[in-house]
Amino acid sequence: MKISRNTTILKNWLRMRYLDFLNLLHRPLRRPTGQDPFHQVYQDFMALTWRNPEGTFLEIGPGKSSRRADFSHMNSYSGFDIRLKEGVDRAGDVHELSRHYPKDSVDFILAVSVMEHLLFPWKAVIEMNHILKPGGVIFCFTHPLWPAHEMPWDFWRFPGSGLSALFHRHTGFEILQIKEGLPVCSHALVDDVSMRKLQHYVQFAGVSVMARKIGGVDRDRIRWDVPVTDVLDSVYPE
Repeated sequence: MKISRNTTILKNWLRMRYLDFLNLLHRPLRRPTGQDPFHQVYQDFMALTWRNPEGTFLEIGPGKSSRRADFSHMNSYSGFDIRLKEGVDRAGDVHELSRHYPKDSVDFILAVSVMEHLLFPWKAVIEMNHILKPGGVIFCFTHPLWPAHEMPWDFWRFPGSGLSALFHRHTGFEILQIKEGLPVCSHALVDDVSMRKLQHYVQFAGVSVMARKIGGVDRDRIRWDVPVTDVLDSVYPE
Protein backbone atom coordinates (compact mmCIF):
# COMPACT_ATOMS: atom_id res chain seq x y z
CA MET A 1 0.00 0.00 0.00
CA LYS A 2 2.82 2.36 0.93
CA ILE A 3 4.71 1.48 -2.26
CA SER A 4 1.61 2.23 -4.36
CA ARG A 5 1.16 5.58 -2.62
CA ASN A 6 4.82 6.51 -3.17
CA THR A 7 4.53 5.53 -6.83
CA THR A 8 1.51 7.81 -7.24
CA ILE A 9 3.38 10.69 -5.59
CA LEU A 10 6.36 10.13 -7.90
CA LYS A 11 4.14 10.02 -11.00
CA ASN A 12 2.41 13.24 -9.99
CA TRP A 13 5.76 14.93 -9.34
CA LEU A 14 7.11 13.85 -12.73
CA ARG A 15 3.92 15.00 -14.43
CA MET A 16 4.18 18.46 -12.87
CA ARG A 17 7.86 18.80 -13.79
CA TYR A 18 7.08 17.77 -17.36
CA LEU A 19 4.33 20.38 -17.59
CA ASP A 20 6.69 22.98 -16.11
CA PHE A 21 9.17 22.10 -18.85
CA LEU A 22 6.51 22.56 -21.55
CA ASN A 23 5.61 25.89 -20.00
CA LEU A 24 9.26 26.93 -20.17
CA LEU A 25 9.39 26.07 -23.87
CA HIS A 26 6.50 28.49 -24.46
CA ARG A 27 8.39 31.44 -22.99
CA PRO A 28 9.65 32.80 -26.36
CA LEU A 29 6.02 33.00 -27.54
CA ARG A 30 4.87 35.18 -24.65
CA ARG A 31 4.21 38.87 -25.03
CA PRO A 32 4.33 41.56 -22.32
CA THR A 33 1.14 41.89 -20.28
CA GLY A 34 0.82 45.55 -21.22
CA GLN A 35 0.39 44.57 -24.87
CA ASP A 36 -2.57 42.35 -24.12
CA PRO A 37 -5.74 43.85 -25.65
CA PHE A 38 -8.06 43.17 -22.74
CA HIS A 39 -5.86 45.27 -20.42
CA GLN A 40 -6.42 48.26 -22.70
CA VAL A 41 -10.14 48.21 -21.91
CA TYR A 42 -9.29 48.69 -18.23
CA GLN A 43 -7.02 51.61 -19.09
CA ASP A 44 -9.78 53.20 -21.16
CA PHE A 45 -12.22 52.73 -18.29
CA MET A 46 -9.80 54.45 -15.93
CA ALA A 47 -9.44 57.33 -18.37
CA LEU A 48 -13.23 57.65 -18.50
CA THR A 49 -13.45 58.04 -14.72
CA TRP A 50 -11.01 60.96 -14.85
CA ARG A 51 -13.65 62.88 -16.80
CA ASN A 52 -16.02 62.60 -13.82
CA PRO A 53 -13.96 62.32 -10.60
CA GLU A 54 -16.92 63.63 -8.60
CA GLY A 55 -19.02 60.65 -9.66
CA THR A 56 -19.96 57.76 -7.39
CA PHE A 57 -17.85 54.63 -7.85
CA LEU A 58 -18.77 51.11 -6.76
CA GLU A 59 -16.37 48.15 -6.79
CA ILE A 60 -18.13 44.80 -6.57
CA GLY A 61 -16.17 41.98 -4.96
CA PRO A 62 -13.02 43.92 -4.03
CA GLY A 63 -11.52 41.31 -1.70
CA LYS A 64 -7.76 41.43 -1.20
CA SER A 65 -7.14 42.53 -4.80
CA SER A 66 -9.12 45.77 -4.61
CA ARG A 67 -8.42 48.29 -7.37
CA ARG A 68 -9.22 51.19 -5.03
CA ALA A 69 -5.70 52.63 -5.38
CA ASP A 70 -6.15 52.88 -9.17
CA PHE A 71 -9.15 55.15 -8.61
CA SER A 72 -7.88 57.32 -5.79
CA HIS A 73 -8.97 60.34 -7.84
CA MET A 74 -12.62 59.42 -7.32
CA ASN A 75 -14.38 61.49 -4.69
CA SER A 76 -16.77 58.67 -3.72
CA TYR A 77 -15.57 55.05 -3.74
CA SER A 78 -17.40 52.12 -2.14
CA GLY A 79 -16.61 48.42 -1.97
CA PHE A 80 -19.45 45.86 -1.97
CA ASP A 81 -18.96 42.16 -1.25
CA ILE A 82 -20.73 39.11 0.09
CA ARG A 83 -19.35 39.72 3.61
CA LEU A 84 -17.65 42.52 5.50
CA LYS A 85 -13.86 42.47 5.44
CA GLU A 86 -10.98 44.78 4.65
CA GLY A 87 -11.80 47.00 1.67
CA VAL A 88 -15.55 46.31 1.91
CA ASP A 89 -17.86 49.15 2.93
CA ARG A 90 -21.16 47.31 2.56
CA ALA A 91 -21.97 43.59 2.55
CA GLY A 92 -24.69 41.84 0.60
CA ASP A 93 -25.59 39.69 -2.39
CA VAL A 94 -24.92 41.13 -5.86
CA HIS A 95 -28.16 39.50 -6.99
CA GLU A 96 -29.92 41.98 -4.67
CA LEU A 97 -27.96 45.19 -5.30
CA SER A 98 -31.15 47.24 -5.49
CA ARG A 99 -31.75 46.48 -1.81
CA HIS A 100 -28.49 48.19 -0.90
CA TYR A 101 -28.22 51.13 -3.31
CA PRO A 102 -30.90 53.53 -4.60
CA LYS A 103 -32.03 53.49 -8.20
CA ASP A 104 -29.88 55.60 -10.56
CA SER A 105 -27.33 56.38 -7.84
CA VAL A 106 -23.98 55.09 -9.19
CA ASP A 107 -21.83 56.49 -12.01
CA PHE A 108 -19.26 53.69 -12.33
CA ILE A 109 -19.23 50.00 -11.47
CA LEU A 110 -16.09 47.84 -11.43
CA ALA A 111 -16.34 44.04 -11.22
CA VAL A 112 -13.08 42.10 -11.55
CA SER A 113 -13.24 38.28 -11.48
CA VAL A 114 -16.75 38.40 -10.06
CA MET A 115 -19.15 37.21 -12.76
CA GLU A 116 -17.94 33.62 -12.69
CA HIS A 117 -18.90 33.42 -9.00
CA LEU A 118 -22.49 34.59 -9.47
CA LEU A 119 -25.09 31.84 -9.69
CA PHE A 120 -27.42 34.02 -11.80
CA PRO A 121 -25.21 36.55 -13.65
CA TRP A 122 -28.15 37.71 -15.78
CA LYS A 123 -29.95 38.70 -12.59
CA ALA A 124 -26.85 40.61 -11.41
CA VAL A 125 -26.73 42.55 -14.70
CA ILE A 126 -30.35 43.63 -14.20
CA GLU A 127 -29.49 44.76 -10.67
CA MET A 128 -26.44 46.69 -11.88
CA ASN A 129 -28.60 48.48 -14.41
CA HIS A 130 -31.05 49.43 -11.67
CA ILE A 131 -28.47 51.27 -9.55
CA LEU A 132 -26.47 52.80 -12.42
CA LYS A 133 -27.32 56.34 -13.45
CA PRO A 134 -28.36 56.86 -17.08
CA GLY A 135 -25.09 57.01 -18.99
CA GLY A 136 -23.29 55.22 -16.18
CA VAL A 137 -20.52 52.81 -17.17
CA ILE A 138 -19.55 49.35 -15.96
CA PHE A 139 -16.22 47.59 -16.44
CA CYS A 140 -16.30 43.83 -16.04
CA PHE A 141 -13.41 41.39 -16.25
CA THR A 142 -13.90 37.64 -16.09
CA HIS A 143 -12.59 34.41 -17.59
CA PRO A 144 -13.31 32.35 -20.70
CA LEU A 145 -10.86 29.76 -19.35
CA TRP A 146 -9.49 29.43 -15.81
CA PRO A 147 -8.88 26.74 -13.18
CA ALA A 148 -11.68 26.17 -10.68
CA HIS A 149 -11.36 28.55 -7.71
CA GLU A 150 -13.31 29.85 -4.70
CA MET A 151 -15.13 26.55 -4.62
CA PRO A 152 -17.94 25.65 -4.38
CA TRP A 153 -19.02 29.09 -5.70
CA ASP A 154 -17.43 28.91 -9.13
CA PHE A 155 -20.19 28.59 -11.72
CA TRP A 156 -19.39 30.07 -15.14
CA ARG A 157 -16.84 30.83 -17.86
CA PHE A 158 -17.55 33.62 -20.35
CA PRO A 159 -16.14 34.18 -23.84
CA GLY A 160 -16.71 37.61 -25.32
CA SER A 161 -19.92 36.40 -26.96
CA GLY A 162 -21.16 35.26 -23.55
CA LEU A 163 -20.80 38.75 -22.11
CA SER A 164 -22.51 40.16 -25.21
CA ALA A 165 -25.47 37.97 -24.30
CA LEU A 166 -25.66 39.71 -20.91
CA PHE A 167 -24.98 43.35 -21.79
CA HIS A 168 -27.33 44.45 -24.59
CA ARG A 169 -30.23 46.82 -25.25
CA HIS A 170 -32.79 44.55 -23.59
CA THR A 171 -30.84 44.70 -20.33
CA GLY A 172 -30.37 48.43 -20.87
CA PHE A 173 -26.75 48.51 -22.05
CA GLU A 174 -24.63 49.26 -25.07
CA ILE A 175 -21.18 47.69 -25.26
CA LEU A 176 -18.41 50.24 -25.69
CA GLN A 177 -15.57 47.71 -25.86
CA ILE A 178 -15.17 43.99 -25.43
CA LYS A 179 -11.86 42.17 -25.83
CA GLU A 180 -10.46 38.75 -25.02
CA GLY A 181 -6.86 38.32 -23.94
CA LEU A 182 -4.35 36.39 -21.82
CA PRO A 183 -3.84 33.77 -24.58
CA VAL A 184 -2.98 30.23 -23.52
CA CYS A 185 -2.51 26.82 -25.13
CA SER A 186 -3.92 23.63 -23.68
CA HIS A 187 -2.40 20.14 -23.70
CA ALA A 188 -4.62 17.08 -23.63
CA LEU A 189 -3.98 14.62 -20.79
CA VAL A 190 -6.14 11.92 -22.32
CA ASP A 191 -5.60 10.15 -25.64
CA ASP A 192 -8.85 11.18 -27.28
CA VAL A 193 -8.82 11.66 -31.06
CA SER A 194 -10.82 14.89 -30.77
CA MET A 195 -8.12 16.46 -28.54
CA ARG A 196 -4.93 15.44 -30.33
CA LYS A 197 -4.46 18.89 -31.88
CA LEU A 198 -5.75 20.90 -28.91
CA GLN A 199 -2.33 22.48 -28.40
CA HIS A 200 -2.57 24.14 -31.85
CA TYR A 201 -5.47 26.35 -30.77
CA VAL A 202 -5.12 29.62 -28.88
CA GLN A 203 -7.59 30.03 -26.04
CA PHE A 204 -8.12 33.00 -23.76
CA ALA A 205 -7.99 33.26 -19.98
CA GLY A 206 -9.35 36.81 -19.71
CA VAL A 207 -12.11 38.91 -21.20
CA SER A 208 -13.00 42.55 -20.50
CA VAL A 209 -16.16 44.45 -21.31
CA MET A 210 -17.03 48.11 -20.85
CA ALA A 211 -20.71 48.92 -21.22
CA ARG A 212 -22.85 52.05 -20.82
CA LYS A 213 -26.38 52.20 -19.46
CA ILE A 214 -28.69 53.46 -22.19
CA GLY A 215 -32.01 52.69 -20.55
CA GLY A 216 -33.84 50.75 -17.90
CA VAL A 217 -34.90 47.12 -17.93
CA ASP A 218 -38.46 46.14 -18.74
CA ARG A 219 -38.93 44.00 -15.66
CA ASP A 220 -42.20 42.60 -16.94
CA ARG A 221 -40.27 40.98 -19.80
CA ILE A 222 -36.87 40.38 -18.19
CA ARG A 223 -36.90 39.18 -14.61
CA TRP A 224 -35.59 36.37 -12.47
CA ASP A 225 -37.39 35.86 -9.20
CA VAL A 226 -35.65 32.66 -8.09
CA PRO A 227 -33.56 33.44 -4.96
CA VAL A 228 -30.05 32.03 -4.69
CA THR A 229 -30.98 30.27 -1.45
CA ASP A 230 -33.58 28.20 -3.30
CA VAL A 231 -30.80 26.61 -5.36
CA LEU A 232 -27.77 26.59 -3.08
CA ASP A 233 -27.32 25.40 0.46
CA SER A 234 -23.65 26.47 0.58
CA VAL A 235 -22.03 29.84 1.29
CA TYR A 236 -19.22 31.68 -0.45
CA PRO A 237 -15.90 30.40 0.95
CA GLU A 238 -13.89 32.42 3.45
